[in-house]
Amino acid sequence: GDVSYRFYLVGTSAPGLGMDAVEAIVSPAVLHIGTLGLVLEPIGSTVEAVVGRMPPETLVMADLNARPSATRDRAAWVARIERLLGRMDVVKASVDDLRFFRPGEEPIHAATAMVENGPSVVLLTDGPQPVRIVTARGSQTVEPPRVEVVDTVGAGEGETVLIVQGSSARFTEDTKKLPIDCAIVGIIDHVQVGGKNVPFGK
Repeated sequence: GDVSYRFYLVGTSAPGLGMDAVEAIVSPAVLHIGTLGLVLEPIGSTVEAVVGRMPPETLVMADLNARPSATRDRAAWVARIERLLGRMDVVKASVDDLRFFRPGEEPIHAATAMVENGPSVVLLTDGPQPVRIVTARGSQTVEPPRVEVVDTVGAGEGETVLIVQGSSARFTEDTKKLPIDCAIVGIIDHVQVGGKNVPFGK
């Protein structure tokens, strides 16, 4: 919580993703959607269309990852999520995401309402606080391990891999016997700032 972002979108390639670029996506084991991919156009419409044609056996996971500063039409974003809820299997959302999605409503209540409209589970995060796992049977909390944080880039992707690892990351002979903390592979090669690799400063 209590973070802000600035986005440089004009002239970048991501918003322009169209159906011609995703025709090869037929029946993946897991489809991950969210963030600006549900906000910008034409990528938002493309993602929605791809989700709509996924077979029942494809696990659809959504990370809301709301970005108010980049969301010019909040009502359209909310409407898109509501249309997709019925096909989402897993939703990861922070308390800030749900406050933007349902202003004035307690995040835990918003998460419960989501489950009632499609997803089997909503994973509700709140910074360093315990993760709340919300299902039709109620909710429970899981205390995250305490670790030394070097850089949070890729943290959301890492969580996603760990969440769905039982569905996809163990499909190969090389990965199916790995412990859960080995599921995060190759999220970041390196980040360069001013000619130096961050965080190593080399």
